Amino acid sequence: MRELLLFLVMCFPILLWAQTNQAITGNVVDNESGEPVSYASVALFQTGKEQPITGTFTNEDGIFLVENIDNGTYDLLIQFVGYENHRIEDIKITSTTNELNVGAIKLLQASTQLEEVIVEAVEVKRPVETSLEGMTINPEQNLSNIGGSVVDILRNTPSIAVDQDGGITIRGSSSTNVLINGRNSALSEGLDGIPASAIESIEVVNNPGARYDAQGTGGVLNIKLKQGDESTLGTNGRVELTLGNRYRVNSSLNLNYQSKRFNVFGGYSYRRSPSIGTAINERTVMGENPQRLTQNRDIERNDNSHTVNYGFDYFLYKNKFSYEGVLESEDESNQEVMYTNIFDLDDNTVISNVRNNLETEEDFTLDNSFIYERLFDQKNREFRALISHSLRDDLEQQNTTTRSIDSEVEPLLQRVNADQTRQNLILQADYTQTFEKSKMEIGYKSTFRKLDNDYVFDNFINETEEWVMNTGVSNRFLYQEQVHALYGIYKHSFEKLEVSLGTRLEQTLIDTRLYNTGEENDQQYINPFPSIQGLYSITDNQSLKLTYSRRIDRPGSRSLNPFPDISDTLNIRMGNPNLQPEFIQSMEFGHKINFTNSDLTTTAFYRHTNGKVDWILTVDEQGISTRMPTNLLSGTDYGVEFIGTSTLSSWWDMNGSVSVFRSIIDGSNLNQGYTNDNYAWNAKLVSNMVLPWDLSFQMTGNYESPEVEAQGFDYARYYLDMSFQRKLFGDKASISLSIRDIFNTYEFGGENSTDEFESKFLYKRDTRRAYLSFQYNF
Repeated sequence: MRELLLFLVMCFPILLWAQTNQAITGNVVDNESGEPVSYASVALFQTGKEQPITGTFTNEDGIFLVENIDNGTYDLLIQFVGYENHRIEDIKITSTTNELNVGAIKLLQASTQLEEVIVEAVEVKRPVETSLEGMTINPEQNLSNIGGSVVDILRNTPSIAVDQDGGITIRGSSSTNVLINGRNSALSEGLDGIPASAIESIEVVNNPGARYDAQGTGGVLNIKLKQGDESTLGTNGRVELTLGNRYRVNSSLNLNYQSKRFNVFGGYSYRRSPSIGTAINERTVMGENPQRLTQNRDIERNDNSHTVNYGFDYFLYKNKFSYEGVLESEDESNQEVMYTNIFDLDDNTVISNVRNNLETEEDFTLDNSFIYERLFDQKNREFRALISHSLRDDLEQQNTTTRSIDSEVEPLLQRVNADQTRQNLILQADYTQTFEKSKMEIGYKSTFRKLDNDYVFDNFINETEEWVMNTGVSNRFLYQEQVHALYGIYKHSFEKLEVSLGTRLEQTLIDTRLYNTGEENDQQYINPFPSIQGLYSITDNQSLKLTYSRRIDRPGSRSLNPFPDISDTLNIRMGNPNLQPEFIQSMEFGHKINFTNSDLTTTAFYRHTNGKVDWILTVDEQGISTRMPTNLLSGTDYGVEFIGTSTLSSWWDMNGSVSVFRSIIDGSNLNQGYTNDNYAWNAKLVSNMVLPWDLSFQMTGNYESPEVEAQGFDYARYYLDMSFQRKLFGDKASISLSIRDIFNTYEFGGENSTDEFESKFLYKRDTRRAYLSFQYNF
């Protein structure tokens, strides 16, 4: 019996914070005419306090509603230009109050004609806002994001690092659950093609609770696309055009129409982002056949993408129906020339060749979601359900010619045709009910993923002048995944303490098939994922938080596909069908304090991963390397992070972050040499200044120290950006100039070494870029 009670407590925790749901309503009218006063400001104060705790505006009919009010005594202040202030005092809200109507409030017109007063306000840039669960990134608050993509926004985000392939790392973890508008979407496979101008905000949840999928060591990134301005009735929009060096272009148009019952929105973005780069790879192999390999690559890339997002909201009685859709088309072309030299260290002979590779890719993504919300008469209940489907089709072609420099051997011609299709289907329902001091959440979610990769590799036979499929390389790989989840959360609010305990139960079904060999791999498992969140308010401006969660990182299709990728025959990459999921225990303890002109959030974090996955490099006697993901024994990361904002004066404000952490990697189950331990740190700083002539100036700096892997480490990365902006036409428009990586220092590199080999690589793009942008709001 005791064990049963313990199980019920673990699966259905009973403590948690919640908001109360009392409300105050009324209507504001002109004292003489009786006509409603639209868009008057309504502020709610605790009696005896000078700062409002919340507020709202009256609608077109002069009606207002202030919700989510705790028990207590309050004052209500109504203000509007041309009228005298009106204050209602000592409004009592108790637990029996549901919606208190204060009736008609009559405003008196001001009797004194005032001289013109010009109020000049200084906008405080807050590109990063912290909360109990994590951070919210506001891209438009950072001028360095102008003309970029989602990947550029993430490069300027605290806790996040981005590698040369666009891979995202949060606090040292490369596994992150990326959502689009709160949903799993195939769009997340091509973040570099989504322009920054299409992004409303990005939520970073470092240690998510039971409401979110348990997938992802590093937490959750929720990318919200722009859907128009729902706060203003009528039609409004925004247009933006950005031009950059190397003929880069980023343009967008967003429109929406809002009425009392209907909201429709749509947007279009076009992005052209060509680039060039160089890469160097060096490897020395010891043993019986010692040799040294050097590879130098010149890379030219052209990328064009079109993104269209659209949708509507419709209110019908107590029901809200919504539709959200995204359509993306992307064309890529990559031209690569690689010079290879193989030195035999025994007899000093050299084999040299030149490899030309032209790769083109066409990507098409379609994402659709239907959402239903029930609007109850009782404000303490919420119900939401959705069905979402996304499809991404990638068509890739490669044509490769390899010529030997030292002989007259005929060139080797090869080609690749690959068709990869991804599909995501989501069914989800969530219900929330709020009580006096508590809140209950329950929900269900099923996710169906399917990836079908058809890879055809052909060799050109010089004797017959025909293309012949290489059956030893060509393959078709099918990956299917189902995750079914139930979750429950119970929250409770004490006097100063808010606590939340929850449990998520997930069933995972994975099926893979390699058609050319008939090899199949089926995995099934059920796991519980408990979570804890707590917030303690020390004072009105100071609080502590504690979070805990158990998470999982399932191996994806690329990691499980056992067939080798030999597009570079000297450096082979392949998956591991025996790869098992990682299980993560994650904890955070944070402190946040708000001063008059600044705030500081300090977070200590700890993460332990059983079965940590790392890409292990091996080199055979012929000097050919193979990189494959493998489960290590464990990995541990812990450290502290500081995020702060400060207004130094009326013309200068700053925000920044510093993370210091230790990474311990234990791969002794594979090799005693596959263990590593090192400290790392990274820092980001944004400085905003208001210069004469209404010119805004911003400097953005970023530094990421070297980080360890099982067999080596990555080099440090750092850059400095500079941006200017001037508002035009009464702040309806602006013109901006942004210069990225002023000193051209941003590059990627690293080293790997064992007793058998040593290797290092360095990759450099043309990261010094200039963008001129014009934005107009109407």
